[in-house]
Amino acid sequence: MPAIHHDPKPRLFMRLVEAQGLAPSVPEVGSPVFDLAVEVDQVSESTRGPCAGGGDDDAMLRVSYYHGIILAWGRVPRFCIDGRGPQGAGASVATLVATADGSVLREELRNMIRAEARLLGRAEFDVEGSLPGLGHLRCKTYLFQGEPTEPLPPCAW
Repeated sequence: MPAIHHDPKPRLFMRLVEAQGLAPSVPEVGSPVFDLAVEVDQVSESTRGPCAGGGDDDAMLRVSYYHGIILAWGRVPRFCIDGRGPQGAGASVATLVATADGSVLREELRNMIRAEARLLGRAEFDVEGSLPGLGHLRCKTYLFQGEPTEPLPPCAW
C-alpha cells in the first residue's frame, strides 16, 4: 500500500498594513481606512488552491473592534493559493481597502483604540466575513504602537 502524503492546510493571516483616520483628530473626521493584506504560509509545492474572493458582494470582509462594533468593510479581490508561486512564509496573496464611506467614527472610540495601543503596545481588531471558495473567515489583526511585537494569529476558516 503506497504511503499517503498529506500536506498541511495553508494558514491565512490578515496583516494591517496601514490604518488612517485613527490619530487624534480635528472636528471633521470621517471613517477610518484600513489597508489589509491577506498572507499565507504552510504552502507546499503541491498545493493548488483554494481560490477565494472575487469582487462581488459575497466576497466582503468587515473590520470590527470592541464587542463587534463594525468600523469598516471592503471587497476581497480573487486570489489563489498556489505552491508553485512566490508564496513563501508570510507571502501576500491579496490586498484590500476597508472603509465606511459616509460614516463618522466617534472620538470616544478613537480614544479607546489609541489608549489600547499605548497601554498594550497594540490595538486588536477582528476581520471576518464569507469568502466564496473558503467559507467563513475569522481573523485577528493588530495595530501596533511602533514595531510589531508579536506574530499574527492564523485565521480560522
